[in-house]
Amino acid sequence: EWVVVHSPLVFVREEPEDESRKLGYKWRGERVAVSGERGPWLKLALEEGWMLRDGSALGLGCLLEPAARASKALPAPGGEAGGAAGGQGGGVTVG
Repeated sequence: EWVVVHSPLVFVREEPEDESRKLGYKWRGERVAVSGERGPWLKLALEEGWMLRDGSALGLGCLLEPAARASKALPAPGGEAGGAAGGQGGGVTVG
């Protein structure tokens, strides 16, 4: 299990590529089950799609972390506002 640590969100993409069609997104703090990895991409287990776990090449840093590690880094629920949704091309959030 992995947790979104990038704020405010990370996109779920159809294929493990930056320019692939967006299928949805996960908010910071959401947990996702993963069935596989391809480079910096995680294949979602319970739904269609891929999420970028490491956006360092795009200047974003870590986007998702293993749940055990992330639980120490994230503030308690309600500790941070969700913020506006960003996106590739119009903001800095990708995935």
